[in-house]
Amino acid sequence: MTGSFVKGLPVTRVALPISSGEMRQALRTAIPIPVRRPRLSRRAFYVGLSLLMSGIAVVGFWPTYFEPLLRGSLRQTPLLRLHSLAFTGWLGLFLVQALFAVTGRLDWHRRFGNIGIIYGAFMIVDGLSLAFIRSAALPRGGEAEQHLFAPLADMVVFTSFFGAAIAYRRRAHLHERLMVVAATLLLIAAVGRMSFLPPTLVRVPLFMAIWSLPIVVAMAYDVSRGRGAHPIYLLGLGAFAVRILTAPFATTLIWRAIGGWLLAWGG
Repeated sequence: MTGSFVKGLPVTRVALPISSGEMRQALRTAIPIPVRRPRLSRRAFYVGLSLLMSGIAVVGFWPTYFEPLLRGSLRQTPLLRLHSLAFTGWLGLFLVQALFAVTGRLDWHRRFGNIGIIYGAFMIVDGLSLAFIRSAALPRGGEAEQHLFAPLADMVVFTSFFGAAIAYRRRAHLHERLMVVAATLLLIAAVGRMSFLPPTLVRVPLFMAIWSLPIVVAMAYDVSRGRGAHPIYLLGLGAFAVRILTAPFATTLIWRAIGGWLLAWGG
């Protein structure tokens, strides 16, 4: 122990009885301090997810809707134009809701949520109306009934998940995921118009992969945050698979009878 002076005051220096080898051993056995990496917030993630959905819709409908719309050469019946605008507006509303959430404007998020309930109900009415009107214009006894099956099945699945989202709108962890499945379901029409998909055996797997991509991304996000795959997402993927696998049912005699009765009742 040695002494010195700092500004007139005595200072005592103490030599610690630790050798360099002991110091190296202590450093090797020191408890590592975990470094927390910044995570993507849940609200910001939903903004990215809504942009992904919009991208899929734009790619699918570009040749038949968005490009002719920008060129000023779009030719649609008033009913089909209304349907196209409604679908585009739905994706826009989904994005706006995510932006309100990520910017902390939860009061506006709730207000637009009430508008979204009315909008979703309109989407159901619009989808069913268009399905019946366009099917009724086709020859009965096969073609009309077969055409009716796909949009009717889509609306059944959409209504199921959208209705559940409304019922659980006060439970955010359920509401958000149910809305993701409902919004992703509506992308089936856009993916169906992707002419670059090969007309081979790999078309169906590619179709399913692109169509369900938002749900798969959402599942991966949950897993990255230490959670497992949420049952709602698994249920959604199961519903999508059933929707595709039941497509051949549209050509059966049973559906022809059911579809014929629905068209007669709807007309």
